[in-house]
Amino acid sequence: MRRMFWVVATVLIALNVRGSEISQRRAADRQVRAAALKSLPDGVRKAESAYLAGLAATAQWLITLQAKAEASTIVSQIESLDDKYAALADLKKNVAAIPAAVALDETKQKELATRLKTAQKGRATGLADLAATYYRSNLPTIACDLLRQAMDADPDNAAARQALGYVRTGTEWREAYAAQQTQKGNAYVPDVGWVPAAAAERVKKGEWCENGKWLPMDDADKLHAEPARPWIVETQNFTIRSTQSRKDTVAAAERCEGMVQACCHEYANFFLREKRSPQMNFTLSMTKKMQVHLFGQKAEYDATIKRELKSIGAWAGFLSLLPGFYTPISHASYFGPAIPEAFRGVYLNNQIAAQILSEVSGTSASGPKAWIKASVGNSIQAATPDEKGRWLVPAGHKHPAVTKATEMQAQKTLPALATLFPLDDGAFHSPLTPGNPEVAAALGRFLLETHEGAYAVDFLDFVYDSYKGVKNANLSDYIGIDNATLEKEFVEYLKQ
Repeated sequence: MRRMFWVVATVLIALNVRGSEISQRRAADRQVRAAALKSLPDGVRKAESAYLAGLAATAQWLITLQAKAEASTIVSQIESLDDKYAALADLKKNVAAIPAAVALDETKQKELATRLKTAQKGRATGLADLAATYYRSNLPTIACDLLRQAMDADPDNAAARQALGYVRTGTEWREAYAAQQTQKGNAYVPDVGWVPAAAAERVKKGEWCENGKWLPMDDADKLHAEPARPWIVETQNFTIRSTQSRKDTVAAAERCEGMVQACCHEYANFFLREKRSPQMNFTLSMTKKMQVHLFGQKAEYDATIKRELKSIGAWAGFLSLLPGFYTPISHASYFGPAIPEAFRGVYLNNQIAAQILSEVSGTSASGPKAWIKASVGNSIQAATPDEKGRWLVPAGHKHPAVTKATEMQAQKTLPALATLFPLDDGAFHSPLTPGNPEVAAALGRFLLETHEGAYAVDFLDFVYDSYKGVKNANLSDYIGIDNATLEKEFVEYLKQ
């Protein structure tokens, strides 16, 4: 008995020592990341130094040509990038001293375009090199942002394009799946998806070819509304089976891929946890495509739930009351026809994000605690595409969950985090406490954003381990602060 006591005691001591070592390592890594984040503005300035020098030289060249309008535009660009640039004051003075603007002839206009293009290429190279530094520093989201800036500066920058999942086909860069489809002779038609290029013009006019016979798209939708003949739409990461209209099916497919993009950006450390390659890579790597089912009829939705999820018994009836859901039991998402339009996008975002996180991590049927799922799922559900089609999540108080939590804090109805953390799914989503998901999502934004993202890596490690089923994973052990300090910092974040 005494020997067993000493064995147990020795094991506990070893675990405590290991835990302490891990905490110390995390703290040291956090300090290194904090220093790297603090130096980011200087790093960007250095990366763009050659670009600024090129702009300054071009501005001076335009000044000698008396091209006041073009010189003013470039000087403004320099000022927007670095308002303390050494040559800026003299350039502004020289532009102002031009007595009368002179128009550039065609030859000089071409030379100006060449100068600017060369400068932008140098800028892109500098930003891509800086991105690689932050990727190696375990700050992939920063690296991804820098790569996007590099691609904007020079759309032909190979390092940025390849890291962000593009493939070169001829003289163009395309996303990997689009490149595959193009090589197969297909073309993408808005609201319809990929079709043989030879059929694209007729499809654009509202027709569809089914088994060699052309028919109106409305008739094709009626045909594929039959449960035995659903639309099947493939994307890079999903297979969508749908008895809804082709247009709605393709919109859902585009949203699914948008959520992959948003998740890979916001939660890069989660996805790279076990698959980090020496070369930058921000694309999702799945062994098989994720399955999504869209139903045009409620009866069909209910019948599928009973058939495919019969192992959960009475719970199948509860699921049929929901407008849609993802479940790791069948590794698929199911969406009925009755989702209100205003709610549809957000609801799909939420459940598709849950599917992505769960399928990538291989979570069990139970999954992590309710607040953890909400902190990442309800946070990412606010993602929308920007003008360039990139799916982004609003930051800070622009995020609806942060706005809601701030209102609750002002009204003194914000729940204490210590009471939120232990809740199971039923208690967390109780109608008596409807704000819990928003508070958890706001906390997720706080942990990703605060202190210039110093907690982000450790928080995502915690989330990943929770999805993987690590027992007794404690947030405080990962981020290095106790719940009381976390609560205080979170409230301060909401008050900003």
